[in-house]
Amino acid sequence: MARVADADDWWLAFLDTSVWLPVLSLCATWTALHALVKHTGGPKLELEGANKVVSTLHATIAVTGCTTVFFVENNGFGAELLPLQKVLLQVSSGYFLYDTLIAVIRNNWDFVLHHLATASGMLWVLLFRVSGYEVCMCTLLAEVSTPFLNCRYFAKPRTEPTRHLTKQQLQMEQETDKRLSAYEAFSLAFAVTFLVSRFVVAPFLLFCTVTCPTTPLYIKVGGTTVWLVSLFWGYKVFRLLARGLVGKMMVNGERTRKMD
Repeated sequence: MARVADADDWWLAFLDTSVWLPVLSLCATWTALHALVKHTGGPKLELEGANKVVSTLHATIAVTGCTTVFFVENNGFGAELLPLQKVLLQVSSGYFLYDTLIAVIRNNWDFVLHHLATASGMLWVLLFRVSGYEVCMCTLLAEVSTPFLNCRYFAKPRTEPTRHLTKQQLQMEQETDKRLSAYEAFSLAFAVTFLVSRFVVAPFLLFCTVTCPTTPLYIKVGGTTVWLVSLFWGYKVFRLLARGLVGKMMVNGERTRKMD
Protein backbone atom coordinates (compact mmCIF):
# COMPACT_ATOMS: atom_id res chain seq x y z
CA MET A 1 0.00 0.00 0.00
CA ALA A 2 1.25 3.48 -0.81
CA ARG A 3 2.28 6.03 1.71
CA VAL A 4 -0.39 8.55 2.80
CA ALA A 5 0.72 11.60 0.84
CA ASP A 6 -2.01 14.18 1.45
CA ALA A 7 -1.23 16.15 4.58
CA ASP A 8 -4.91 17.14 4.91
CA ASP A 9 -5.89 13.47 5.19
CA TRP A 10 -3.29 12.46 7.77
CA TRP A 11 -5.99 11.66 10.31
CA LEU A 12 -7.35 8.94 8.02
CA ALA A 13 -4.19 6.92 8.63
CA PHE A 14 -5.11 6.53 12.29
CA LEU A 15 -8.34 4.78 11.28
CA ASP A 16 -6.45 2.11 9.35
CA THR A 17 -7.52 -1.15 10.98
CA SER A 18 -4.96 -3.06 8.91
CA VAL A 19 -2.34 -1.51 11.20
CA TRP A 20 -4.11 -1.58 14.56
CA LEU A 21 -5.55 -5.10 14.46
CA PRO A 22 -2.21 -6.93 13.94
CA VAL A 23 -0.47 -4.80 16.57
CA LEU A 24 -3.19 -5.28 19.19
CA SER A 25 -3.36 -8.99 18.38
CA LEU A 26 0.39 -9.29 18.87
CA CYS A 27 0.14 -7.35 22.13
CA ALA A 28 -2.42 -9.91 23.31
CA THR A 29 -0.12 -12.71 22.12
CA TRP A 30 2.85 -11.38 24.10
CA THR A 31 0.59 -11.01 27.16
CA ALA A 32 -0.68 -14.58 26.80
CA LEU A 33 2.90 -15.83 26.42
CA HIS A 34 3.82 -14.01 29.62
CA ALA A 35 0.95 -15.72 31.44
CA LEU A 36 2.04 -19.10 30.06
CA VAL A 37 5.64 -18.58 31.16
CA LYS A 38 4.51 -17.43 34.60
CA HIS A 39 2.23 -20.48 34.97
CA THR A 40 4.90 -22.90 33.74
CA GLY A 41 7.58 -21.42 35.98
CA GLY A 42 5.50 -21.97 39.09
CA PRO A 43 5.30 -19.80 42.22
CA LYS A 44 9.07 -19.25 42.34
CA LEU A 45 9.02 -17.34 39.04
CA GLU A 46 8.09 -13.75 39.79
CA LEU A 47 6.36 -11.27 37.50
CA GLU A 48 9.70 -9.72 36.59
CA GLY A 49 11.22 -13.13 35.84
CA ALA A 50 8.44 -14.05 33.41
CA ASN A 51 8.79 -10.64 31.80
CA LYS A 52 12.54 -11.21 31.36
CA VAL A 53 11.88 -14.49 29.53
CA VAL A 54 9.43 -12.81 27.15
CA SER A 55 11.83 -9.88 26.73
CA THR A 56 14.66 -12.22 25.75
CA LEU A 57 12.48 -13.92 23.14
CA HIS A 58 11.48 -10.56 21.66
CA ALA A 59 15.08 -9.34 21.63
CA THR A 60 16.19 -12.50 19.82
CA ILE A 61 13.48 -12.05 17.18
CA ALA A 62 14.18 -8.33 16.82
CA VAL A 63 17.97 -8.64 16.54
CA THR A 64 17.77 -11.55 14.10
CA GLY A 65 15.07 -9.92 11.99
CA CYS A 66 16.62 -6.45 11.92
CA THR A 67 20.01 -7.91 11.00
CA THR A 68 18.26 -9.64 8.10
CA VAL A 69 16.73 -6.30 7.11
CA PHE A 70 20.22 -4.78 7.02
CA PHE A 71 21.35 -7.37 4.47
CA VAL A 72 18.11 -8.05 2.56
CA GLU A 73 15.87 -4.96 2.77
CA ASN A 74 18.45 -2.18 2.97
CA ASN A 75 16.46 0.37 0.96
CA GLY A 76 17.95 3.42 2.68
CA PHE A 77 16.66 6.18 4.93
CA GLY A 78 13.28 7.80 4.44
CA ALA A 79 12.21 5.07 2.00
CA GLU A 80 9.00 3.09 1.64
CA LEU A 81 8.19 0.46 4.27
CA LEU A 82 9.06 -3.03 3.01
CA PRO A 83 7.37 -6.37 3.97
CA LEU A 84 9.91 -7.73 6.48
CA GLN A 85 10.32 -4.29 8.05
CA LYS A 86 6.54 -4.12 8.48
CA VAL A 87 6.32 -7.52 10.18
CA LEU A 88 9.17 -6.73 12.56
CA LEU A 89 7.70 -3.37 13.55
CA GLN A 90 4.30 -4.97 14.12
CA VAL A 91 5.87 -7.59 16.38
CA SER A 92 7.96 -5.02 18.29
CA SER A 93 5.19 -2.44 18.68
CA GLY A 94 2.92 -5.18 20.05
CA TYR A 95 5.68 -6.21 22.44
CA PHE A 96 6.31 -2.67 23.69
CA LEU A 97 2.60 -2.17 24.35
CA TYR A 98 2.62 -5.40 26.39
CA ASP A 99 5.78 -4.30 28.20
CA THR A 100 4.14 -0.96 28.96
CA LEU A 101 1.35 -2.81 30.78
CA ILE A 102 3.95 -4.70 32.82
CA ALA A 103 5.72 -1.43 33.64
CA VAL A 104 2.42 0.08 34.83
CA ILE A 105 1.80 -2.94 37.09
CA ARG A 106 5.32 -2.57 38.53
CA ASN A 107 4.92 1.24 38.88
CA ASN A 108 7.98 1.76 36.70
CA TRP A 109 6.92 5.02 35.10
CA ASP A 110 10.28 5.73 33.45
CA PHE A 111 9.80 2.62 31.35
CA VAL A 112 6.16 3.50 30.68
CA LEU A 113 7.13 6.79 29.06
CA HIS A 114 10.07 5.23 27.21
CA HIS A 115 8.01 2.33 25.83
CA LEU A 116 5.09 4.55 24.81
CA ALA A 117 7.50 6.81 22.92
CA THR A 118 9.11 3.79 21.24
CA ALA A 119 5.79 2.19 20.32
CA SER A 120 4.41 5.48 18.98
CA GLY A 121 7.40 5.81 16.63
CA MET A 122 6.89 2.29 15.31
CA LEU A 123 3.14 2.83 14.91
CA TRP A 124 3.82 6.07 13.04
CA VAL A 125 5.99 4.17 10.55
CA LEU A 126 3.31 1.48 10.15
CA LEU A 127 0.55 4.04 9.65
CA PHE A 128 2.39 6.18 7.10
CA ARG A 129 4.48 3.33 5.60
CA VAL A 130 7.78 5.19 5.46
CA SER A 131 11.20 5.10 7.23
CA GLY A 132 10.99 1.43 8.14
CA TYR A 133 14.70 0.86 7.57
CA GLU A 134 16.06 3.41 10.05
CA VAL A 135 13.54 2.43 12.73
CA CYS A 136 14.50 -1.24 12.30
CA MET A 137 18.16 -0.30 12.69
CA CYS A 138 17.30 1.69 15.81
CA THR A 139 15.47 -1.36 17.17
CA LEU A 140 18.52 -3.51 16.45
CA LEU A 141 20.80 -1.19 18.44
CA ALA A 142 18.28 -0.93 21.27
CA GLU A 143 17.71 -4.67 21.66
CA VAL A 144 21.17 -6.13 21.02
CA SER A 145 22.19 -5.73 24.68
CA THR A 146 18.87 -6.91 26.15
CA PRO A 147 19.63 -10.67 26.29
CA PHE A 148 22.75 -9.98 28.37
CA LEU A 149 20.74 -7.80 30.75
CA ASN A 150 18.12 -10.50 31.19
CA CYS A 151 20.70 -13.26 31.66
CA ARG A 152 22.32 -11.04 34.29
CA TYR A 153 19.01 -11.05 36.18
CA PHE A 154 18.79 -14.86 36.23
CA ALA A 155 22.50 -15.25 37.06
CA LYS A 156 22.25 -12.96 40.07
CA PRO A 157 23.74 -14.88 43.02
CA ARG A 158 21.47 -15.88 45.87
CA THR A 159 23.42 -14.85 48.96
CA GLU A 160 23.22 -16.82 52.18
CA PRO A 161 24.60 -15.95 55.63
CA THR A 162 28.26 -16.90 56.02
CA ARG A 163 27.71 -18.10 59.60
CA HIS A 164 25.94 -21.18 58.22
CA LEU A 165 28.89 -22.12 56.00
CA THR A 166 31.66 -24.51 56.97
CA LYS A 167 35.33 -23.50 56.81
CA GLN A 168 35.78 -25.50 53.60
CA GLN A 169 32.72 -23.83 52.03
CA LEU A 170 34.08 -20.42 52.99
CA GLN A 171 37.42 -21.21 51.35
CA MET A 172 35.64 -22.37 48.18
CA GLU A 173 33.54 -19.20 48.20
CA GLN A 174 36.66 -17.05 48.50
CA GLU A 175 38.29 -18.87 45.58
CA THR A 176 35.15 -18.46 43.49
CA ASP A 177 35.01 -14.78 44.40
CA LYS A 178 38.39 -14.26 42.76
CA ARG A 179 37.03 -15.41 39.41
CA LEU A 180 34.55 -13.60 37.21
CA SER A 181 31.13 -15.05 38.05
CA ALA A 182 28.40 -15.63 35.46
CA TYR A 183 26.56 -12.62 36.88
CA GLU A 184 29.59 -10.39 36.44
CA ALA A 185 30.34 -11.79 32.99
CA PHE A 186 26.80 -10.96 31.82
CA SER A 187 27.10 -7.54 33.48
CA LEU A 188 30.30 -6.87 31.55
CA ALA A 189 28.81 -8.14 28.27
CA PHE A 190 25.71 -5.99 28.76
CA ALA A 191 27.67 -2.86 29.65
CA VAL A 192 30.08 -3.15 26.72
CA THR A 193 27.34 -4.01 24.21
CA PHE A 194 25.10 -1.22 25.48
CA LEU A 195 27.80 1.44 25.41
CA VAL A 196 29.11 0.46 21.96
CA SER A 197 25.66 0.25 20.36
CA ARG A 198 24.31 3.45 21.93
CA PHE A 199 27.40 5.68 21.85
CA VAL A 200 29.49 4.42 18.94
CA VAL A 201 27.03 3.18 16.31
CA ALA A 202 23.86 5.06 17.29
CA PRO A 203 25.27 8.59 16.76
CA PHE A 204 26.13 7.67 13.16
CA LEU A 205 22.63 6.26 12.63
CA LEU A 206 21.09 9.37 14.17
CA PHE A 207 23.21 11.65 11.97
CA CYS A 208 22.10 9.82 8.82
CA THR A 209 18.47 9.98 9.95
CA VAL A 210 18.50 13.68 10.81
CA THR A 211 20.33 14.74 7.64
CA CYS A 212 18.22 12.60 5.29
CA PRO A 213 15.86 14.92 3.38
CA THR A 214 13.15 12.27 2.96
CA THR A 215 12.99 11.10 6.59
CA PRO A 216 9.87 12.61 8.24
CA LEU A 217 10.33 15.19 10.99
CA TYR A 218 8.54 13.00 13.55
CA ILE A 219 11.13 10.25 13.11
CA LYS A 220 14.00 12.74 13.35
CA VAL A 221 12.68 14.30 16.56
CA GLY A 222 11.74 10.92 18.04
CA GLY A 223 15.13 9.40 17.26
CA THR A 224 16.95 12.37 18.76
CA THR A 225 14.81 12.24 21.90
CA VAL A 226 15.35 8.51 22.41
CA TRP A 227 19.11 8.92 22.00
CA LEU A 228 19.21 11.79 24.50
CA VAL A 229 17.32 9.62 26.99
CA SER A 230 19.88 6.87 26.42
CA LEU A 231 22.56 9.27 27.71
CA PHE A 232 21.02 8.94 31.17
CA TRP A 233 20.94 5.14 30.95
CA GLY A 234 24.46 5.14 29.56
CA TYR A 235 25.67 7.06 32.60
CA LYS A 236 24.11 4.45 34.91
CA VAL A 237 25.59 1.59 32.88
CA PHE A 238 29.03 3.22 32.94
CA ARG A 239 28.81 3.49 36.73
CA LEU A 240 27.87 -0.19 36.88
CA LEU A 241 30.90 -1.07 34.80
CA ALA A 242 33.30 1.23 36.64
CA ARG A 243 32.22 0.67 40.24
CA GLY A 244 31.32 -2.99 40.08
CA LEU A 245 33.52 -4.96 37.72
CA VAL A 246 36.57 -2.71 37.58
CA GLY A 247 36.46 -2.32 41.34
CA LYS A 248 36.45 -6.08 41.85
CA MET A 249 39.34 -6.54 39.42
CA MET A 250 41.38 -4.02 41.41
CA VAL A 251 40.56 -5.79 44.68
CA ASN A 252 41.47 -9.18 43.26
CA GLY A 253 44.71 -7.76 41.90
CA GLU A 254 45.57 -6.40 45.33
CA ARG A 255 44.82 -9.80 46.89
CA THR A 256 47.10 -11.51 44.39
CA ARG A 257 49.97 -9.12 45.14
CA LYS A 258 49.59 -9.72 48.87
CA MET A 259 49.65 -13.49 48.37
CA ASP A 260 52.81 -13.17 46.29
